[in-house]
Amino acid sequence: MKKSWLSIFLPEDEYKEKRILYFLGEAAIIGICVSLLFLIASYIYPLRLINTSLFFSFVVVGQVIYIFLRYIFAGMEYTNTFSSNDYKREMKKIFFQSLTFMYVCIFCALCID
Repeated sequence: MKKSWLSIFLPEDEYKEKRILYFLGEAAIIGICVSLLFLIASYIYPLRLINTSLFFSFVVVGQVIYIFLRYIFAGMEYTNTFSSNDYKREMKKIFFQSLTFMYVCIFCALCID
């Protein structure tokens, strides 16, 4: 996975990298299934209760939340912590990585509008 642009966002640990790729794949499959169900339902029952672009933006946000929650509940973020100082260091690192990612997401969302 060294030659992929996705490797920029993945951790250096091989186990974490593999698990996150599984989570990304699961989120993609769930997003595709939900989108197809919505398209089929909107074709059969054209009620127009929700805008299509708004729905698909919810699907993308749902995928990000799914990946985030799977990562948290898997307990992978603290594999190399042996003391409380290591734990605090890992927490700070994860916090700043999450903050940077959210900043990029918000910036991209504002630039699209």
